[in-house]
Amino acid sequence: MIKLTLTQIGTPKVIQTIRGQAEKNYCKAAEYGDKFLNYWVNNTTRNWKIGDVVEVEAVEEREYTAKDGTLKKSHDIKLPKFGNNTEVMKALEEIRNTQTKHTFTLERLSTGLTDIHRAIVKPVVDDYPKSNGPTAFDDEYPVEIVEDDKLVHMTDQKAEDLIWEIDNRR
Repeated sequence: MIKLTLTQIGTPKVIQTIRGQAEKNYCKAAEYGDKFLNYWVNNTTRNWKIGDVVEVEAVEEREYTAKDGTLKKSHDIKLPKFGNNTEVMKALEEIRNTQTKHTFTLERLSTGLTDIHRAIVKPVVDDYPKSNGPTAFDDEYPVEIVEDDKLVHMTDQKAEDLIWEIDNRR
């Protein structure tokens, strides 16, 4: 980007182009002395005044054939494609702020939903009694089972022996 200090501004001239009518103008800048700098008139350049410091992308030199047939040089101001960079930066900043707000809102919603879920869903409680010693289901202490008419039961003597053995191991 190049900064130009405008010292003179011409009168816009309407010309015919492939795309229809357009306005073209010229100016002089302190950085280029007496050279005329041509530019297209648009919303940004229409407001230029003498003494303004403007930012342009480049000043390109080109040759053209004048009406009298001689080869002459012209200096054309090349403007940024997307207008004033500050406008673009403001728009990007607004998008970032909106995105940040939405992200913050989503985080708050997620936290709120988690809290609601914890309040509604009761934790699974393992209410199976815990045993400090061996049980009849442990392989370490086998229990003798006697079948009687397809009923399974433990003999009284074996049950008493098992209880005594468990009590004495503690």
